[in-house]
This record gives sequence, structure tokens and C-alpha cells, in this order.
Amino acid sequence: MEHIYPSFWPDFVCLAGECQATCCGGWQIVIDPDTLARYRALEGPLGEQIRAAVEPGEEPVFRQREGRCVLLQPNGLCPIQARLGLEAMCTVCRDYPRFVRHYGLITEHGLSMSCPEALELALGRAPGRISAANQDPVVPNDLDPERYMLLRQAREQALALLAKEALPFSRRAWSVLALAGQVQLALDHPRRGERFGPGTMPPPLPCGWAEICHGSGPGCF
Repeated sequence: MEHIYPSFWPDFVCLAGECQATCCGGWQIVIDPDTLARYRALEGPLGEQIRAAVEPGEEPVFRQREGRCVLLQPNGLCPIQARLGLEAMCTVCRDYPRFVRHYGLITEHGLSMSCPEALELALGRAPGRISAANQDPVVPNDLDPERYMLLRQAREQALALLAKEALPFSRRAWSVLALAGQVQLALDHPRRGERFGPGTMPPPLPCGWAEICHGSGPGCF
């Protein structure tokens, strides 16, 4: 099994109460069964506080007040983490903004760009990845190999385009948009080209593939 991480992955540290935003608001925080069982057995005032904050249902969630988790303290900290530590938090809170995607023999790890600190790290680094192999078992899935390779190659092209710092960012962004149009055509009409590469798909914009890749398409941006 190969694990792939963005180059800034090891440097991510949650800002906790120093964060100008909060991941404890704006969405429903689902509590996984194992953590819920622990909360139900937790004794003392904190256990009572947590249980009162849980909204029961098929997928129990933390109640909200004004769009934020009711447990969130004025200092921006969660009492569960502050008193019991990270491992006592539910899976959603413990993992965010980290996420994992399984693609057969490859597992990709990422950071959600909805987290301000993760976004700051991503914008401050040149595109790059860390790869590590281990003996983890392959996670079964119904992955379409051809579609996966198409999207993986497209991402490589997009990262290469964004790394062209000699070009204005607006031009690089538009190039990626044009590339996305070509990828969508390949997804919608797979018979138009057996491989994803120069000359296999009709360009959706006045620029062709070569011009996009080399940033030399006059009048296209």
C-alpha cells in the first residue's frame, strides 16, 4: 500500500483558540458509536454536560446554538479536548481537517481547505507530495481504474500549471479551468480518446492542449 501526503502535511497544527474561525460551527458534527458509548458512561459534571449536548437520532450529533456546537467555550476551546485530551473526541472532531481517500493500492491523505490554517499552509508552499509504502491491506472499493487514472493525470497537469510562477496567477487559474473543461469532455465522451494526453480530446476553449500546458496561447487568457 502506498500512502501519499501533501508536502505540508507534517507541519499542520490546529490553532485551537487562536483560530479566527472555528470548525465547531456551520455543520452538523456526527458522533461515532464508540465515542457515544464512552460519553454515555462518563461520570461527573462533564459527562452530564456532554450528554445534554447530544441530539439523539439515527446519527447522533451535537446540538447547536447560533450555528455553533453548544459545548464550544468562549475561549474557542472544546471542554472535551481541554479536560480529556484529543483521543476522547469523536472521530469527526479528532480527524478534521485531515481526511483519507482509498484508491486500491494507493491511499491519499489530505487537509480540507475549509480550515484556515490548512489553507495558509497550502498557499505558502510549492506543490509537492510525500510518498511512503507499508504493508497495510488493500481497502476494497468499486473504483473505475480508467477514470481514476484520467483524474490523477489531470491533477498532475493542474499542479504543473499552478507551479508556473513566471505567469500571472490569473493566467494559471484560467489554464486550469481550460484543463478542467477538457477533462470533463473526456469523462462525458470517453470514446473520443483512449488516453488522456495531447491530441486525444478536443479543446473546449480557443486554446489547445499544448498552448495550455506551455502557457503560450495568445489571446486565450
